Amino acid sequence: MLLKPAPAFAETRPKDVFGVLAYKGKPKTLEEMDVAVLAEATRRHARD
Repeated sequence: MLLKPAPAFAETRPKDVFGVLAYKGKPKTLEEMDVAVLAEATRRHARD
């Protein structure tokens, strides 16, 4: 008997998963995203 691994998740394509979260408003700039990531990292580090 030959066994082969079963996939843990169903196969997906990028178009199936990107943009899943709904967002209303103008798109954020890369600079705005960088500032938000840094602020969150600082906030999380401060809790430690």
